[in-house]
Amino acid sequence: MLKATIVALAPGTAPALAYDDTWYRSNGWGGEYPNGFTMTADTAIEIRADADPASTAGIACLLNRDATYHQWNQPRVEKDKLEFVTFSKIEAYRLKKNFTADAQPNDGSKDVKLRFRKGDQWEFLTYIGEGFFLMRYRGAVYQAGQDLVEASNPLGASDVHQVDEWLNLACANGATGWLLFADTEDKPGFGPPNITDYGNAADGQPAAEQ
Repeated sequence: MLKATIVALAPGTAPALAYDDTWYRSNGWGGEYPNGFTMTADTAIEIRADADPASTAGIACLLNRDATYHQWNQPRVEKDKLEFVTFSKIEAYRLKKNFTADAQPNDGSKDVKLRFRKGDQWEFLTYIGEGFFLMRYRGAVYQAGQDLVEASNPLGASDVHQVDEWLNLACANGATGWLLFADTEDKPGFGPPNITDYGNAADGQPAAEQ
């Protein structure tokens, strides 16, 4: 079973005025290659005081060229005390048949088999990577695989998972605050992250961008 790099946050770890208990809050950004960005130029932006999409982005923030903001860029994570936070909309699923799923309790204890009956319900919490995700069943959180999704039907209108990815960062001008990743996409000054190899990223432009 894949070891998760995404864990539940303690209440109050990050402000979340817009997120109620229908959202799952976790530490880290998911995916085989998590999102991130490298600055292609010195860029002035505005960030938020809270991880709240409804709040005003009014904090002046300068980001320097070649700075790579990615959870794999460990030197910058440590230097700037970067915090990557994900808020995922919780989605309910119902088993369409009897099914046994291999799962790992999120506390890291040994793998278990979850034996579902047709009609049982469980909750999709957040995606990890390589087909694995966090799910909740009878109040306990587990890591499970894509086969469980395929054995179930979503109870909502769609099985597309709504995710907000936030970065708490220190800016070059000394300001601190929260940046929503969606606000960086297709914006001047923001380029793809400089991933040097799987699991590692670094400051500097990606080879194809130099």
